Amino acid sequence: MNEKKMNFLFRGDAFIPDFEKYFSKKHSELRKKMQERNKRIEIKEFSYRIINHWEQNGLVEVDREGGTGWRKYSVCDLIWMKIIAELRGFGVSIESLKKVKNSLSQYNDQYSSPFPLLEYNTALFLLNKNPVYLLVFDDFQTEIGRREEIEIAEKLGSIGNYLKINLHDIFQAVFSKADLTPNDSIKIALNDGELALLSHIRSSQYSKITVKLKGGKILKMDRSVERPEQLIHKLLQEKNYDTITIHRENGNVVSVSQEIKEKL
Repeated sequence: MNEKKMNFLFRGDAFIPDFEKYFSKKHSELRKKMQERNKRIEIKEFSYRIINHWEQNGLVEVDREGGTGWRKYSVCDLIWMKIIAELRGFGVSIESLKKVKNSLSQYNDQYSSPFPLLEYNTALFLLNKNPVYLLVFDDFQTEIGRREEIEIAEKLGSIGNYLKINLHDIFQAVFSKADLTPNDSIKIALNDGELALLSHIRSSQYSKITVKLKGGKILKMDRSVERPEQLIHKLLQEKNYDTITIHRENGNVVSVSQEIKEKL
C-alpha cells in the first residue's frame, strides 16, 4: 500500500520568525482586533437557518449574551464563514468541512487564535496585498500560501491535486470599505539551480550539500550521500562521482560518502 502523500509549501527562512513575531506582545492590539467578537453579520449574506445549521454542527462559534440577542463575530469568524460558503458551493460536505476546520485550527492553543495561519496571512495581506490562496487537498488538509510559493511547490512536486480559494475576494468582502486591490508585482522567480537545490533538500537523500555561488547564482553543488556497504559495488559501476570516501569503524564500513560535483 502506498503511503499518503504529504503536501508541503516552501515558505522560506523568514516565515517562522515573522510568524512568531506576529503572535508576540508587539502585535497584541492587532490580534485583538482580528479576534474580538464585536461584529454583526447581515442577514442577506447567510440566512439564520444556515447559520444555525453550522452552529449545531460545530463549524461556527458565536457570542450572544445569555444565549440571546444579536450574534457577534470576529474578523476571523467572518473569513471562516465565507470560506465555508465557498467550499459548500463546491459540494464539500459538513463532515469534510469539519476536517478543514481542524486543519486550519492547528496550533490554536499555542498561539491563542482560532485559525493561526489564516489570521497571520490575513494580517500579512492587509500589509502588503500580496495575493494569497487557501489550498484544500483531497484529504481536506489545508495549506495557505502566496502564488509564488504554490508555483514552486508545483514545479517540485511537493503538493498534489487541490481546490484553490482566492482569499483576496474574501478579505475584500469582509473589509468592504478598504481598497484591497492585490499587488501582483511581488514575485520570486527561481532559476534552474535554485529549483534543483530545493529538490535535493526535499528528497532527504543527502546528508550534506555544499553550494558554490558566483554573482548570486549557484555555480556548483557538492552532494554527500550516505550509502551502506552493500551498495559500494553498485556505486562504482554508476561512475557518477568525483570522490568516494569509505568510513570504517572497528573493521566495519559504517558509511560511504559520495561527492557529486555538478555544474548548473
